[in-house]
Amino acid sequence: MILTSTSDGQQLYERASDNLTMGKGTLKSIIYCFEKGVLVDIHLKAAAGANGKAISEEITSVQGAPTQQTTIMGSPVRYWRTPAMLLTYVEGPQIRVSYALFSSLKKGS
Repeated sequence: MILTSTSDGQQLYERASDNLTMGKGTLKSIIYCFEKGVLVDIHLKAAAGANGKAISEEITSVQGAPTQQTTIMGSPVRYWRTPAMLLTYVEGPQIRVSYALFSSLKKGS
């Protein structure tokens, strides 16, 4: 893994060997966020539109229906929660990006 930046006490890494295919969609990047040597977040970024829809469909096929859905500033937001993780998916048509964030609910433990 290659350290790409640091932000708010987190070290952000990318891995050149990652497979960027997710279902029928293609990711732009996968960023791994560590705090104090512990993986706490994984950021998945993809182009919006049909590609973003394919990513959302793949997440739903694996995780099931979202546990919560809302709209923020005109963008649909879907949440999946398990005892160990929160997955947030945002489709941002105004910025033409789809974004999924896997967050550990056990940060700092």
